[in-house]
Amino acid sequence: PYGPQVVLVGDLSKRSSIVADGLDSGAIDYLQKPIDPIELYERCSGLLATDAPAALPMDEDENLFLSLIDNISEAVTIVGAEGSVLFESPSAARILGYATGALLGKQMAEFVHPADLSEFNEFINSGYWIGDSADSMEYRLRCDDGSWKLVESVVRSIHDPRFGSAVAVTSREKAYE
Repeated sequence: PYGPQVVLVGDLSKRSSIVADGLDSGAIDYLQKPIDPIELYERCSGLLATDAPAALPMDEDENLFLSLIDNISEAVTIVGAEGSVLFESPSAARILGYATGALLGKQMAEFVHPADLSEFNEFINSGYWIGDSADSMEYRLRCDDGSWKLVESVVRSIHDPRFGSAVAVTSREKAYE
């Protein structure tokens, strides 16, 4: 029957007994952090398409996606080919302290620590040329208060007529070790 569904999200391997217990208890899927927003959208869309009694109108599908983006802990940033921020999820504001929308139109590189900038640029470019980053990258981003936060990101090329050539950068805060 169509109703609430649970998707587990965490840092554990899918083989973990905790994840296995969650799936045995009725969770329908597990996503490992950091979360790729496109994969999250595709999995949720697939769940709606297979479990719903009829296809949901696009409005409801978009509302689900927006609700997911508003509530995930990872920051989702769309960066255009020229390096400017075209979209930022509300979680970006929670992580870095800037007001929601404050990064829009600014160069993403302006917020990357100078010592990490060269590697960051290569990382972002891999998203344009390869499509997905093979690995995640850890680097420092400047917060609104001037401090630096260590984040881990993955990058994936997106093809959306609203953004043109762009990449989705999904980031989560990391603790300094």
